[in-house]
Amino acid sequence: MPDKRYGRWITPGRAATLFDTFVPMVKLPRKRKPRKSKPTYITPILMMALVLLMMGATGMIGIHFNEFTRMVREQVRVSLFLDDKLSEADVMTLRQRLEVEPFTRFTEYTSKEQAKQEFLASSGENEDFEDLLGFNPLPASINLYLNASYTNPDSLNAVKAHLSQRYGLEPETMRVNEELVGAINRNLGMAGLVMVGVALLLIVVSLVLIDSTVRLSMYSNRFLIKSMQLVGAGRWFITKPYMLRSLFNGIISGILACLGILGLYFLAQQQVPDLRQLQNMPLWIGLFALVMTLGILISWWSTWRAVTKYLRTRLDELY
Repeated sequence: MPDKRYGRWITPGRAATLFDTFVPMVKLPRKRKPRKSKPTYITPILMMALVLLMMGATGMIGIHFNEFTRMVREQVRVSLFLDDKLSEADVMTLRQRLEVEPFTRFTEYTSKEQAKQEFLASSGENEDFEDLLGFNPLPASINLYLNASYTNPDSLNAVKAHLSQRYGLEPETMRVNEELVGAINRNLGMAGLVMVGVALLLIVVSLVLIDSTVRLSMYSNRFLIKSMQLVGAGRWFITKPYMLRSLFNGIISGILACLGILGLYFLAQQQVPDLRQLQNMPLWIGLFALVMTLGILISWWSTWRAVTKYLRTRLDELY
């Protein structure tokens, strides 16, 4: 159409320029670019920490059960009744020789007078039988407390045979509650088997849960992994950042689990103060090292499996 002001025809380009000059543009809202999917590491870390905490709590119970078992077994003693003809020097010599034996934890001497007082206290008798009999029939004795590894029927028989051969003690002068020893071994052995079974089951469940969680977190990165492979990136170049991240995740999860184990222990200690007597620092250090190692290894193994799986998968199978 003619331009009356300029006296010439307006070209399409000129019309567009005039339109842009005199007609305000309506600004449309810009569409946000879709964010690239990034792997979420918080969920796998927390999940692994929770599973490791369960395993560590089971290990903590196992440590205290082991210490409790040791304390119960070490209460088993062999009472050696002594001849009244032995002098005090002979008794001391015998105690010194017994204390260096590999099966001995410690010895305890009970004199004739102490034996009488213990008998009166346990029986509730007020009248002294020595006044009636004119003498004390109870013999002096050495209570031989054994190490935990020797408190089973076979070891006890071997200990009694050794005492009889080396020290000339008659079998009737050695007394041990064999029924109590048998009951302790049966009950503790059954409880130990149950705990081992629960621990193995928990380990299997933990491996499955952590592996599933890590592989699910790597699912969002399957196209990125495949794209890098298609443009020529090497296997190590692709897997290296994921493997380093898996090691970091395992360390963080292990630290969180160890802190949780300590928190559970302090809470249990407030409820049961006697737990302080069952502390074993080397076993605790071993438990923390095991939790950290499992966290790192499981995270690394699961990540390696997931990355390798997507590298071997064809592109059309990723959809």
